Amino acid sequence: MAPLAHVLALSVVLFGLGAIGLLARANWIAVLACLQLMLGAIVLSFVTFAERLGDAAGQGLAVFALAVGVLQLVVGVGVLVALRSQRGSLRTDAASRLRG
Repeated sequence: MAPLAHVLALSVVLFGLGAIGLLARANWIAVLACLQLMLGAIVLSFVTFAERLGDAAGQGLAVFALAVGVLQLVVGVGVLVALRSQRGSLRTDAASRLRG
């Protein structure tokens, strides 16, 4: 079993990488991947604390968070397919032209 500080440090690093990627990317697919990386870091923290405290509520919350993440990804990919068919590009600056 890994020490708590190591697991939380890994979670912080993963969340930071996802946040940096979220701000730096110009492609919507990369933005969705970075959001999923951030969600994975949060779930890692939930599971770690649930295991350390001996409480199953954190693991249940982690499963719920993963389910929400999957739904977010499905809806996001659907929006990206529509954006690609309308605009022909998946660059983030092209989305500003969606305003009515």
